[in-house]
Amino acid sequence: MRKAFSIITLALMLLATTACSDDKNDDMTYQIQGLFVNNAVKISSNQSVRVSSSQSNIYWNLTTSTMSINYTVPLENGNTVTLDIKDVELNPNNTLECYTFETPNGGNGITAVKGFYSPDNNSFLIEFTANDTYRVISAAQLLFPYLKTTINNIEKPEDPAKVSNNATLLIDVDPTDMTADVTIFKFSLDANSGIIGAVKFLGLDIEATADGYRVTTTKTHNSVDGLYKLNAFQANITAAAHNVSGTFTINSKYSGEFTGTAFAH
Repeated sequence: MRKAFSIITLALMLLATTACSDDKNDDMTYQIQGLFVNNAVKISSNQSVRVSSSQSNIYWNLTTSTMSINYTVPLENGNTVTLDIKDVELNPNNTLECYTFETPNGGNGITAVKGFYSPDNNSFLIEFTANDTYRVISAAQLLFPYLKTTINNIEKPEDPAKVSNNATLLIDVDPTDMTADVTIFKFSLDANSGIIGAVKFLGLDIEATADGYRVTTTKTHNSVDGLYKLNAFQANITAAAHNVSGTFTINSKYSGEFTGTAFAH
C-alpha cells in the first residue's frame, strides 16, 4: 500500500491501541479497543430503529494481515446481535487509502460484512446485515479527513470565497441523548483569519437516517474556546457514513458549505 495516509493528531481519539507479540509464532498483533456507534436500520421499513454504542475488541495481526472483531449491537425490543469475525483478510485499497475486508459470515445471524479501516486516522466503518432484518452501520469515529470548505463573507459579498481543501470534520455522537459534538479542523474563514487549527461546538442535534445521520442546530452554539458562534449548521452523512455534505454560518458573518469523505476517492 502506498503511504498516502496523512496522520492527523486529534485531541479526541476513540480507539486505544496496544501491541503484543506471540512468542510461539512470532506474530505481531495490535489490540484495538474502543466504542462503536451503531445505527440499526430495519430493512422492511427502511427506517432507523435504534442508535447505540458498543465496546469493541479488535485484534489486528500485522504478520498475517488479518483482523478479528467482536462486539454486540443492541437492536429494537431488547434484542441484540454479536458481530464475531476471526482472521478476516485485510486488503489494501489504494483508491480509498485504507484497508478493506469482507466476509459473508460474521457470526450467528450476521451476513454480508463489509469493513473499512484507516490506521492513520483510527477510523472504522463496518456494515452488515443482522438476522435478514436489519442493516447495521457501525462507526468508531464519524471522521471526515478529506473535507473541502467554501466560505463567503456575508458582509462583503464581492470578496472571493475562501476555499480550504485540507480541512477535517469530526462528529462525536452521544446515543443516549442523540446529541453530537462537532469539530472542524484546518480551515480558514477569510484571507485575514489564517488557518484555524480547530473549533469545537457542543451539543448539536443528531438523528439517524436510513443511510447515516443528519446533524442540525436549533439554537446558536458558542465554540468551546469562546471565539466563534455557530448560528446554523446542517450536515448530511450518507452512503453508510462514508460521505458528508452540509452548510453552516459562523458569527452571523460567514456562510459556508462543505463536502467530504471518510476515506479518499
